[in-house]
Amino acid sequence: MTDVPPQPARSRHRWLRQSAWVLLIVVAVVAFQSSRTAIRLVPADQAPLAGELMVRDAEGRTHVLRDQRGRVVLINLWASWCGPCRKEVPRLSRLHDELGSQGLTIWAINAESFEAAELRRVTTELGIDYPVMTTVGELGTALAGGEVLPFTWLIDRQGRLRASHGGLTSEASLRRICRKLLEESGDGR
Repeated sequence: MTDVPPQPARSRHRWLRQSAWVLLIVVAVVAFQSSRTAIRLVPADQAPLAGELMVRDAEGRTHVLRDQRGRVVLINLWASWCGPCRKEVPRLSRLHDELGSQGLTIWAINAESFEAAELRRVTTELGIDYPVMTTVGELGTALAGGEVLPFTWLIDRQGRLRASHGGLTSEASLRRICRKLLEESGDGR
């Protein structure tokens, strides 16, 4: 019995089918990754009040989340060794520069145990121009023990937790939600 070589048309069809599957897989992966970087906003009437949080800045001053009422607060838990965290630094800097004067406060809470001098050194090295904090107390310890870095929370002007996201965030998504929260009146409208 003689082996018959495949027909050229069949080879082309097989190649096209395989290429279509590869393309479909690539599109699915890109769509999945894009959806993972987007943040979804919780309606104000369904949002819980954010917990009490106390942080310390690089100069050693203590700050309390409840004192930020009237401002939108973006809290970003990060670490200097975390690649995605480092990738978010310029994004957060741009948001700080753009929206800080409109009522956005950014707290970058470092998950590492740095002394104030080391925290200032790392902040300078990474070019961070927004407040970098360390946590204080039990809630801070719980936050720092999170499994995903970076982790971002958005608190509205009334102190309600309106969004949270683990992992790298989309700059466009962050900007959109921050602007929406800044445009809302104090009652979430």
